[in-house]
Amino acid sequence: MTGFAEIDDLVEAYYQGMHAGDGDLLRRAFDPDARVRGFFASQFLDSPLEGFVGAMTSGPSPASQGEARRLEILQVRVDGDIATAVVLDTVHGATFTDHLALVRGEGGWRIVGKTYTTPTALPGR
Repeated sequence: MTGFAEIDDLVEAYYQGMHAGDGDLLRRAFDPDARVRGFFASQFLDSPLEGFVGAMTSGPSPASQGEARRLEILQVRVDGDIATAVVLDTVHGATFTDHLALVRGEGGWRIVGKTYTTPTALPGR
């Protein structure tokens, strides 16, 4: 926990959505116009939110496969109504470093952009 309870809750919902394969939970964590960009090994991927949600909800979820939860919030910086969170997590056997860009609006904090990296090649799911 970081001391920023609302951001901690958002990051937990984001991770739980990926771990459980819960598209509705992921959609609530993200702004609908968010982009997800990053690297699996050296392969760059870029997708709109629905592409990311589709990838996280197709096939068996990590939770249903017995994958242990791994989520660690490494850093949070808040500047007024914007923030960044750096997160280490494991999903589908790959460990990611995620940089989440957050904005606080009328509905609370939402992820407006995600960048990530993992040295692991794309998992064959």
